[in-house]
Amino acid sequence: MFFNIDSDTGDAISGWIAPDNPSSTPRIAILVPGRSEIQLAANIRREDVRDLGLHGSGQVGFHVDSTLVPGIAHVDDIEIVEADTRVPLYRRFQTGRHLERKLFLFDGSAMPQRRIVQHIATKFALNYSNSERYSLETMIVLINNHFSKSIFFSGRSNFNRYASFLENGGYLRAALLREPVQELAERLLFLSLLAKSDASRLLAPYTTGLTPLIDFARDLRFNDQKALLTAFRQINDVQRQALMSPMVRMLGCSVDELPTHNHVSLALDHLASLDVVGTRARYPAFRAVLEHLLGGDVLGDEGPTTFQTVDTLAQTLSRIGIVVDLLDCDIALYAYVEEALASGLKGGDELASRDTHTI
Repeated sequence: MFFNIDSDTGDAISGWIAPDNPSSTPRIAILVPGRSEIQLAANIRREDVRDLGLHGSGQVGFHVDSTLVPGIAHVDDIEIVEADTRVPLYRRFQTGRHLERKLFLFDGSAMPQRRIVQHIATKFALNYSNSERYSLETMIVLINNHFSKSIFFSGRSNFNRYASFLENGGYLRAALLREPVQELAERLLFLSLLAKSDASRLLAPYTTGLTPLIDFARDLRFNDQKALLTAFRQINDVQRQALMSPMVRMLGCSVDELPTHNHVSLALDHLASLDVVGTRARYPAFRAVLEHLLGGDVLGDEGPTTFQTVDTLAQTLSRIGIVVDLLDCDIALYAYVEEALASGLKGGDELASRDTHTI
């Protein structure tokens, strides 16, 4: 998908969108709180877009004015999304509510912290969670959205794939790491829940790159260590690859690479290039530094929540050698980061008085 917002004069918003299918006519949805959703098929022919080869007919332009949205000049909160995929394309910047910053948070968790994400979403005009679900083409377009000055991404996107685009786009880049066995425990419990429940609508947003593990997680006997050991011994190659050190795969590997200890060094180099690095175990310090750099309350008062069932399963998994082997690169990376945090922080999780933003 390609798109561009050409202008927002107050009285009208104009732009274009070229869908993945170059022969289809795109549709947008216009969202205003307290009003019914308005859907609009592209109503302007854009020869320039057609000449670029992005669409067959060029029927991709849209013009949203007061005939569609009464009083549009006085509507502060108006959002435009792609009608079918619901990908946000534009939202008016609200001074005093939105931060005039662009932030990308590398978070390897399969199960996002809902309350934290919901809070941070109120601080940015455009929000893209679970960034790994977007295609390469769409992600590059979203990152390079020069018209919007308030954008937030979070997710498990591959660092190597997008690093240069984020740097060139002026993004503040952060990473929040988690103890690897604990993350695997939550990941398996979450996938098992999704697989067994009537929640198919959630599979696509949350399971990008994890689909080989859905059947594996469905029938796991989490309270039986011997049964877990047997299940891990019987995994196939595809499942094994999906389980291997996802944090290092995100931060150190290219898209099709499997993590090795050489990638641990690359992941550490990449983390050193970011603006903020922290762990869930030291979340208050991470929050303090991030909010200091962004210049406002971004994450709210909520901290990451871990359920007792996750802790219990993590303790069991940590005693299974196969599991530890599968996560050995992540375990090494996390140990290096924790060592750096311990030496970089003074007095527990208080903000260290030094120039580095690795916490």
